[in-house]
Amino acid sequence: MLQQIDPAIAEACGAVRRLSEDESFRLVVEAREKAFRDLVSAEASALRKGKQEERQAVAANALRKKIPVETVAEITGLSVEEVNQIADGLADQRAGFCA
Repeated sequence: MLQQIDPAIAEACGAVRRLSEDESFRLVVEAREKAFRDLVSAEASALRKGKQEERQAVAANALRKKIPVETVAEITGLSVEEVNQIADGLADQRAGFCA
């Protein structure tokens, strides 16, 4: 194996073995791994939220151009119910603006 060929590799393997046997070091490594997984999960969630908000903005713009709800839903991937909620929100905004 490489350990037999290169003394530096043998030393590194020994260090890894010693560290993996150290309970406190193992707990620190596990905590860091969990923190990293949590960060990746949070970033993925933020990305999904951003994409959803973008689809909603596109839907609102399409509705302002009088494109039918069903067409907006098909184009954006939103449900007809979601598009109707956006349309209701736009109607409420117009009503409040004109009041």
